[in-house]
Amino acid sequence: MNFNQIHSFYLVAQLGTYQAAAERLHATQPAISARIASLETTLNTRLFDRSGYRVSLTPEGRRFLPYAEKLLELQTNAMLEVRNSKDLSGVVRIGASDTMVASWLPDFLLELKERQPGISVEMFVGASPLLHDDLMNQAVDLAFLLGPISAPRVLCKDFCTADMGFVAAPSLGLHGRELTTHELRDQNFLTFEKCTVPYQHLRQNLKEVGILAKTSPISALHSISILTRKGLGIGYVPLVAVEKDLATGRLQLLEIPLKTQTLHFSVCYLDGPHRRLVEAIADGAMEFMKRRGPSSFINFTYQGA
Repeated sequence: MNFNQIHSFYLVAQLGTYQAAAERLHATQPAISARIASLETTLNTRLFDRSGYRVSLTPEGRRFLPYAEKLLELQTNAMLEVRNSKDLSGVVRIGASDTMVASWLPDFLLELKERQPGISVEMFVGASPLLHDDLMNQAVDLAFLLGPISAPRVLCKDFCTADMGFVAAPSLGLHGRELTTHELRDQNFLTFEKCTVPYQHLRQNLKEVGILAKTSPISALHSISILTRKGLGIGYVPLVAVEKDLATGRLQLLEIPLKTQTLHFSVCYLDGPHRRLVEAIADGAMEFMKRRGPSSFINFTYQGA
């Protein structure tokens, strides 16, 4: 019995298929099958019922699962306690919203690379609802997203807030004065996808003041910024993401009779045998944000121990 076999067993139990476990471990399905077979031989019992597409734990497998979790947790804890931090190795999958990538996250990843060169990071960037699903499906290990998430085994901590605002290219001539609702009727508003909180907030906001303006949902924040700079509409974006454009005058902050919102971000991860390693990276991000300090449009909010 070895940790590769135990880890493979744990992932198959959590994900439901050998193929999903193989993808998670960057291994082949036959390799996972061989590890499980060897483990079953050692324990002299069947751990999985393979009669359906998704495997299920046998009664013996269910009894072994908490022991597997404890063994993997002990492995992680031993690595963190005994090894030098620069000796840690492994792949950590981080999910993050566009807002995080457009602000502090790249600098944090550079620091993480310097402090823990053995840690490889896989990045998944997307809208918070999609990141929520990725976390619950264990496609990512931790996620910086609009939160918190209320679900079993999910641990969340308040992380930061980011102010939303309306911006436009100077060529549209909309800046420097308070715009009227009449002026907004013919405008096109550019913002996040339909499944997101900012899009839903904008639509409700326009409805409340009786503006039947066009809204264009866009999947990538970078694309929203580009199209807004080109003068294709009014961008409703996290202001931290366009801070440089505002400073250089490529975009102008608008005075609009519409409510803006503050986005509340959390860092979330699953409770499990590798929690301490993931939690160490989450706490490292929090420490980074503390040292970075607040800016005009983003503020660190975590105050817990």
